[in-house]
Amino acid sequence: MMNHQWKQNCTPEETAEEETKKAVKSEKRANQEAKRAAQADARAERLAAKLRELNIDPENI
Repeated sequence: MMNHQWKQNCTPEETAEEETKKAVKSEKRANQEAKRAAQADARAERLAAKLRELNIDPENI
């Protein structure tokens, strides 16, 4: 694996490989963010349920 400083000196295959790597990294990052968001939503739902158990309307906080 070589680090290509000048894109114009790369072969189309090398450029495509680099773009694929970037896309995979981007997809992994997006998946991590989606997972974090889902976890935050789940925490918020659990908190809202606990508040309702205590007869507190979560919408009025």
